[in-house]
Amino acid sequence: MVLKVTSVGKPDPELAARAFVPLIVSYLERQRRLGAPPAKPLMLTESQVIDAVCRFLKGKGFKIEQRRRETETGDDIVAVSTDGKTALIEAKGETSSKAFSSRFGKMFSGGQVLDHVSKALYRAVFYIAQGVLAGMAFPKNNAHVACVSRISSVLADLSIEVFWVLPDGGVEVAGHWKTFA
Repeated sequence: MVLKVTSVGKPDPELAARAFVPLIVSYLERQRRLGAPPAKPLMLTESQVIDAVCRFLKGKGFKIEQRRRETETGDDIVAVSTDGKTALIEAKGETSSKAFSSRFGKMFSGGQVLDHVSKALYRAVFYIAQGVLAGMAFPKNNAHVACVSRISSVLADLSIEVFWVLPDGGVEVAGHWKTFA
């Protein structure tokens, strides 16, 4: 297969996509015919959770003032609502994004999920103490849902919003902020 090179020496992405998509479709169709199990959905990293929540918030009229990556410290998401309220959101993924990590591509264990939810809760309470809207964002999987469900009444009482990111990048909310109720 030959890829057309643009004038600056970079492959033309449109041509590359036209070349590779039929190959991928053909491979997946062959796997289906052979009875191979469908490919597992990709697990969401923290950055993917952050990106999905930012898209969701923008769609609700929020202005995103800050978004962090896994390697950066600080508040993961800082957003401002249409009525001027600041929202701070702590996000967690379901796998490591670091290729050199022993957890790369593997679901976090139950203990790690508990640790992540605990840290996100601590950050959310810290945000409330600052007088801003507080939220936590997680991939919507069995481990995270089970862990968060144990404290859902407290989250509702404290108006801590929970953003659930679906495998397709969609977002569901618990409805603890009046904005989403």
